Amino acid sequence: MLRRLWPYWRGAKPETITGTLVLVLVAAMELLQPWPFKWLVDCVFGSQPAPAWLARAVPAFATHDAAGAIMAVCVMILVLAVVHRLAGMLGHMLLVRAGWHLVLQLRCTAFERLHRLSLSYHERTRVGESLYRVAYDAHAAQSLLSGAVVPITTGS
Repeated sequence: MLRRLWPYWRGAKPETITGTLVLVLVAAMELLQPWPFKWLVDCVFGSQPAPAWLARAVPAFATHDAAGAIMAVCVMILVLAVVHRLAGMLGHMLLVRAGWHLVLQLRCTAFERLHRLSLSYHERTRVGESLYRVAYDAHAAQSLLSGAVVPITTGS
């Protein structure tokens, strides 16, 4: 089935690739989320020194200012969460747009094919059936894209 959809997918290929890459980066970004908690437990509440780059970036870690370090950790957690959600939303939006492009191309092709069919075909086939095929069978291709690519890249 994917082989038959490939010609229609060419126009949506940049959005599909970009959306997939963004979702892979979102999955990788999830690995960063525990680090602020680690720094909070180890460097603020514990006795371990902060890494040199962290002490340079956030002076509260270098001066052992607990309130400043806690505030910095809260800001890091908030920024990571916002960036994670925005990137996930962008990746999903790009894949949905690619699916819309695919559906549009399929519907146009199916509608053109309906116009080229003989009158005898249209006399023996109900109008609703032909319209249903144009409208909803093409939508199944978008469901394939969003139902297969998104879970593969996000792990959900």
